[in-house]
Amino acid sequence: MTTGAGPSYEPNILLAGMKEPRHFPNLFSTIKLGDFTLKNRIAFAPTGRQDCSEYCTPSDQNICGYTAIARGGVGMAVMEYTESTYKYGRPPMRRPSFHSDNQILKWKQLADATHGYG
Repeated sequence: MTTGAGPSYEPNILLAGMKEPRHFPNLFSTIKLGDFTLKNRIAFAPTGRQDCSEYCTPSDQNICGYTAIARGGVGMAVMEYTESTYKYGRPPMRRPSFHSDNQILKWKQLADATHGYG
């Protein structure tokens, strides 16, 4: 896109504290990460949302939240910290965990919902 008034930037991204936009030509291009090809180089970092169910599995609210993030166009969303064993005690309430086979269904629902967007 050119306006005739100097260089154009596509996409036009202004980072905090910068006086002029910077051009990131590869930001929206695909990238190979191991066996996966991501649709762009934007990643949602893991957070500590703690909005899982009382059984430490993704709640409907949790699934909707991560689905919205995926729908927003990120190339990869990393799930928040998870507990994988009760070896050192039960995880605090609402913290996701993956320690039992009976939790797989909800994790599959989360994966299916988010993977539908890339």
